[in-house]
Amino acid sequence: VFCQTFNKPFSSKDLSGLNLLSLKSIIWPACFSLVPSQFVENNGADLLSLTHQNLDKLLVKEYLHHALNQTAIYAIEPDQQLQCLNAYSGCVIQNAVSTIIDVSMTNMLKDLLHCHIETNRIWIVAKKNGELLLCNVFDVTNEEEVLYYLSAIVEQHFDNQVQVFLSGDQLKKHTDLLSAYLYHVEEFSYQKHDHIEAATYYQLLM
Repeated sequence: VFCQTFNKPFSSKDLSGLNLLSLKSIIWPACFSLVPSQFVENNGADLLSLTHQNLDKLLVKEYLHHALNQTAIYAIEPDQQLQCLNAYSGCVIQNAVSTIIDVSMTNMLKDLLHCHIETNRIWIVAKKNGELLLCNVFDVTNEEEVLYYLSAIVEQHFDNQVQVFLSGDQLKKHTDLLSAYLYHVEEFSYQKHDHIEAATYYQLLM
């Protein structure tokens, strides 16, 4: 798996020199919900509107997690899709939360937590006994609140021997704090966890 991160608008020039079989653009969605697939019948926008407002100007998309029988319903800004397709017409757009779920479920560990950290928000995916336990998003203002949410999940569902993977912003600061309280905290690396999946595409993380 080859990963390259662009933290600012990109264009086809950024992709020059890459032998692209296909390109997957992974975007943090404006809103996200995971729903049992049997309840999704071309009504993703209606289901998402039950928990999120102001979807009128957003593009609502669906992503089926076959092995879980769950469908991710999410919304992105139209400009995000246009930017990706202008850079590479064959670009496949996927939401980043689903990517974390897929990565976690294909990891050989039966129990794990994956926490992705942004400035004011965290996404937590938990797997227990090889099955998806939860996928939640929390608003946070500091690293102590990140510790609070992770500790609460560990205390309620695990015996404190669970592996915690971190991705996102300011990882060293969060890793140092969390390592003092949780069993094993590690910064996540796609390259290190090459057992996840043999991928033939390039991933563009936005």
